[in-house]
Amino acid sequence: MRLSDDTINGVQLMVTGRPAGRRFEVIVNERSILLSGNSFYYLFRLAYLSVTAPGKYLPHSELDSGDNHIRYIYRLRQELKANQVDGRLCIENDKKGGYRLLLSPNQISFDQLQLSEFPDARVQTLVKVLESEKLSAARSG
Repeated sequence: MRLSDDTINGVQLMVTGRPAGRRFEVIVNERSILLSGNSFYYLFRLAYLSVTAPGKYLPHSELDSGDNHIRYIYRLRQELKANQVDGRLCIENDKKGGYRLLLSPNQISFDQLQLSEFPDARVQTLVKVLESEKLSAARSG
């Protein structure tokens, strides 16, 4: 099954990471959504994987040690549902503990400047990787 067969059409996700108190912003179809820190991190990781390795599942071990990933994915889904975007940002589980967003890379963007100042070093590190991959692609293209 190809990812393009599974993606949800008409959805645009912008991962900004703009802080608002103890929450962080993402934008779904031009609608600002504020997520808790863990929910934001999980959505960021899923979006990052969708862009860097389309169609692949993120193993839960890369999200969190132990079984916390179950609770945090559930919480992320609840926060999206409370903001009425849960059906637009479908998080798929492969039944082996892996997760992915059903969005193609062209449906996802990142505010790299804002994210480079994000208070979580794990996010900052991955943003640097995104920047370097973008530079590599520009040089070779």
